[in-house]
Amino acid sequence: MKKLLPLLILLILPLACNSPLPAGSWTPTAPVDISTPATPVVMADSFYSGYAYLDANADAILDETDPPLEGIYCTATDADGIGSGALTDSSGYAMIWWPSGSTYPITVRCVPMKDSAYTLIGPEEVILQMDGTGGPAKFLFAAPPAGASEKRCGDGVCDGPETAATCPQDCGGATGTPESLSPLVTPGAETGVYWVTNPTSGARLFVQVLGPSNRQGDALPTLVLVPGGIGASEAQKAQRLADSGFTVVIFDADGRGQSEGVEDYNGFIQQDGLAAVIRAAAALPRIDAARIGLVSYSYGITMASGTLARYPDLPIRFLIDWEGPSDRNATTTGCTGRTNNIEWQPCTDEAFWAEREAASFIGKLTVPYQRIQSEVDHVQPNNDHAITMINAAIQGGVPWVRLNDYEPNQTYDFENPPAMIPEENDKRLEEMIARYVLELLAIP
Repeated sequence: MKKLLPLLILLILPLACNSPLPAGSWTPTAPVDISTPATPVVMADSFYSGYAYLDANADAILDETDPPLEGIYCTATDADGIGSGALTDSSGYAMIWWPSGSTYPITVRCVPMKDSAYTLIGPEEVILQMDGTGGPAKFLFAAPPAGASEKRCGDGVCDGPETAATCPQDCGGATGTPESLSPLVTPGAETGVYWVTNPTSGARLFVQVLGPSNRQGDALPTLVLVPGGIGASEAQKAQRLADSGFTVVIFDADGRGQSEGVEDYNGFIQQDGLAAVIRAAAALPRIDAARIGLVSYSYGITMASGTLARYPDLPIRFLIDWEGPSDRNATTTGCTGRTNNIEWQPCTDEAFWAEREAASFIGKLTVPYQRIQSEVDHVQPNNDHAITMINAAIQGGVPWVRLNDYEPNQTYDFENPPAMIPEENDKRLEEMIARYVLELLAIP
């Protein structure tokens, strides 16, 4: 356990490899052939850097007139083919979390997201060596052709999958009001059941609202639950939580349970669906729209964190994460290809994993983040993924971050991990969640 400042010690080597180049000193070159044998060196939590810039003057040279480029996906891959990634922020910088036990050389690549109109000028990759040579990892991109749109929420253009519900900044419409949501929400035949249309896929999603068995009619704090794995909603679990004094919203993502659509493995399509469910829930009767929290179970953290990172204007007060995997390595338990009867895409499929790594999203949250982790994880062989999530959230500037009941806003060391919740307490999960909800709602 340690405070944020000492963590900088661990960052010195990788960040030094990526110090900025002097303006005008770089031109695109072919990837360098590295023949140095791989050497184990990264034995503690660390971060690598990728930088993206827009070739504003169209001269194919990185210079001081080229502004930073947001929304580019940068990855770092070690000599064993294990990697991680992150999106560049408004300063063009991507902080790429790196696990312990990795091997040099490290290959950094930055590519446009799917459906992006930007194109990479160069270089194709930057290879970082143990001695600090090879960097910095700076990439230059060409602007979209005239008339092309980036199809990104916030760019001032309502296009692609954007609608008034998913991107009110570009498409207009009042966020979360019954008027703007009415075309997307249809009451079901049963009390408390609704059908919400995912504006990206067009699929009708099953949504159910549950309250305490002895509810008196007042609007209560509301929890939207994101199930684990690629499973459907669980009404029985939700009812137990509702009986603790909450309104609970459950849903089936695209292709699951009673919903229409095709399974997306918690990628952008299902994240867009969750955003629509949250907006619809905020407009429903007997729900306090000012007190809505998001609770994810296991792999549900990928959908939850991706949704909050991509839709920062959602009416969500906090995120509670129970034992969610941090990245492709944890999700697939070591890139084995199959986990819990799910056939995953290879860990080398950057386009697939760009949409599905919680560690790359969690640092973009603008709401408090609470992690629940027991001493024996329900899937992972250790709890490194929990430390990864906490450290990434703090490094990204999330306003309030806590692991279990420890003091908030502190990072942790893989070599000296904190004690986690005793396994027997995990049987009282709903009780723990209810307590954390009340604590999180009390944060100013």
